[in-house]
Amino acid sequence: MFPASVASAAVWTPQSYVQNGLVTHFDGIDNAKTGTHDSSTNVWKDLVGSGSLTLNSSAFWGGAYLNCGTNMQTIVNATSVNTFSATVEAAVNVDNIGRGGNTSTVWPFLVQGGGLSFHGAGDSSHEFRFFVNGAEPRPNAANIYDNTLSGTSDGTRYRIYRDGLFAASVNAAGSGRGNGSTWNFCNANGGTINAWVYSLRVYNRALTAAEVLQNARVESFRFCSWHFTRTGTDVNG
Repeated sequence: MFPASVASAAVWTPQSYVQNGLVTHFDGIDNAKTGTHDSSTNVWKDLVGSGSLTLNSSAFWGGAYLNCGTNMQTIVNATSVNTFSATVEAAVNVDNIGRGGNTSTVWPFLVQGGGLSFHGAGDSSHEFRFFVNGAEPRPNAANIYDNTLSGTSDGTRYRIYRDGLFAASVNAAGSGRGNGSTWNFCNANGGTINAWVYSLRVYNRALTAAEVLQNARVESFRFCSWHFTRTGTDVNG
């Protein structure tokens, strides 16, 4: 059951998300693992594991989000999961994503693990994909710009959701493997990308559609200040 308006967002905490199977949780509000936001810290801490992200010189805090700046940001010591039993969720706003000097579409990574990633087309389509094991097939959906992105993998199908709503799925291919302990935000991959990251959650199982929707709703009530794409301007919604 969820509140009628964002005015009651304060009742929602990191514990309001699905907890079963949660192994990595970076939260833009509780960024220093103290219960409140610390705008002076240069280390983003994992709330449930041992992972951490040390901000490089181009990154900075803006309210409840991390602005990646112009360089890739890297999480280390995260808990590894198997790519055939996992869920990845991230609440993001993308300021820009493009081809850079390339004449054809490139796919900058918004969130990247060893075998689980979200990447977006560096063109006007705003398409994004859930990328498992670095190979086809990849479910894709429209609008990478300001959403909660969710991808699940259960060894049978890969599914992608936008703001808690199912967007696409494909049959799983190959076999599962360890994702590793490192995650990246904003890997330009030959193009350009700058994004605001509000949260990242990783589970060691595939969440159900109802659980994905629950998390997306909690996300929308907790991070009620979003921004207009490519302006850097907050809007309370």
